[in-house]
Amino acid sequence: MNEFDLKECIASFSLAEDLANGNPPETALRASILAYELALSSGMKKELCEECYLTILLRFLGSTSFSSEESELFGGDDIAFKKIFSGIDVLNKTDIFKRTFKLGTGKDRLTAKINILIKGNNNFTNLVKTQCDIASLLATRLNLSENIIQSLTQLHERYDGKGKPNGLAGEKINFLARVSNLSYTFEVLRQNFGTENAIDEIEKRKGKQFDPKLVKVLKDTISRLKDIYNNKNSIWQDALNRSPSIKANDRISIAETFADFIDLKSKFTFEHSRKVSKLASLTGKIAGLSEIQIQNMEIASLIMNIGMVTVSTGIMEKKTALTFPEKNSIELHTYYTEKILQPAKLFNDSLEIALQHHERKDGSGYPSKKKFISIASSIVMISDFVTSLSSERAYRKSFSKSEIEKLVYQEIKEGRFDDRAAKLVLEGMGIKKEKFHRAKDVMGLTSKEIEVIKFLAQGFTNKEIGLQLNLSHRTIQHHTITIYEKLGVNSRAGAVMTAFEKKII
Repeated sequence: MNEFDLKECIASFSLAEDLANGNPPETALRASILAYELALSSGMKKELCEECYLTILLRFLGSTSFSSEESELFGGDDIAFKKIFSGIDVLNKTDIFKRTFKLGTGKDRLTAKINILIKGNNNFTNLVKTQCDIASLLATRLNLSENIIQSLTQLHERYDGKGKPNGLAGEKINFLARVSNLSYTFEVLRQNFGTENAIDEIEKRKGKQFDPKLVKVLKDTISRLKDIYNNKNSIWQDALNRSPSIKANDRISIAETFADFIDLKSKFTFEHSRKVSKLASLTGKIAGLSEIQIQNMEIASLIMNIGMVTVSTGIMEKKTALTFPEKNSIELHTYYTEKILQPAKLFNDSLEIALQHHERKDGSGYPSKKKFISIASSIVMISDFVTSLSSERAYRKSFSKSEIEKLVYQEIKEGRFDDRAAKLVLEGMGIKKEKFHRAKDVMGLTSKEIEVIKFLAQGFTNKEIGLQLNLSHRTIQHHTITIYEKLGVNSRAGAVMTAFEKKII
């Protein structure tokens, strides 16, 4: 199997993370350069400097896993919430209060204030636990060191021991995490308030949020990076020059990391890209396509929605009709998918297929209104269409197979779907048996606990699961706690991701 280097891919992933957090392009890349140089100024060996660089680029690997809750709790827009509170000292109650005025409008703002000012500690704890769980799970796929994976679970710890999730203090916090916290916060403050003001604010947090030894060498490190800060052009190559080579040989696994990162953003899209990929692959085999064509379709299905990081979860989970600007923001996701993935090169063979998954045969689709697309692009596009229909959304229930079949034939009749491709996808749906025979007590889980996880994966609350299983919500809560313990996680998203990874659901 051919080996490839992931360093460009990880740099591209950081572009998606920037957009998911409402940051300007290359925010993470600039912070990663500072992290590398800060470690170098602290007398660290090159290998550790490189790990600091990578930790920054992947610090938000789990950031979409709490987006649905952020949207619901903090004003309806998870991206705005992340941007407003970026770089904050979470113990500065005055600053927190001031920033709440920027959240939402009307009733949403009032709800957000209550959830931050009154319930903020519990909500923040849940957010951090979820992000840490998912970051460590996804990072293992990228062939990264245990040191980096550990650091990704400590990015909200504080030097004074008042951070989350474990209250680690001082040098008990991984060095990579300490460097990452300082470098990223400085970069955000620098962008918003200028270099000198950012340094002043960092000084105020010395020994509290940040390692005082690292703060001491910060100013000299920044002075060595003047060219980076004065550079108004892309710093892509400057960042890559500091990156180690990260060898891998499984493009599918890497694409799945992109897929899960975006599909975790809404409780209605969990596993969507994987399902599309599976159906497209099966259909490709029925169509007699080559192994290379099928793999390109699989990867295209997994990466096609990465640009959705630019869309707030509030829009994705809206129960009423979208406004024109909201619809436009969704349609722009293909544009951002291209901007994120094109520099990586790893997925270039699949990118064109990915960018065409909303085109239609009659030219009524987007973004390019193409009338002629390949059989591979048609299969992915129709697989995406039927997979979406088969799953519940905020504004509708899921469709049955017979209903989906009728809708597909309607699309054929009206000239939007290629007749052959559509019928092949329907055949793929008919062949695909949705009966999974699971062994009992997988990872120590009982059959009842597995039932609970399935409902958790669909976004049901404890109360709703109780109604489905005819059990009290307290019993469901007990099952959930036991599930977390058995799977070694601290959050709903972590439990669901682990269950999926281990093929429990």
